[in-house]
Amino acid sequence: MFNDAFNTEGDAFYDKPLQYFGKLVKERFGMSIDELYSLPVY
Repeated sequence: MFNDAFNTEGDAFYDKPLQYFGKLVKERFGMSIDELYSLPVY
């Protein structure tokens, strides 16, 4: 199912969704996941 969705084979589906999510976070918030996670909580 995941391999079909991300056009991967074998265990490659582990990395592809994380890369995709990282790209979406960068586009939406203008910073990486690590930068977003390190922001202070109010």
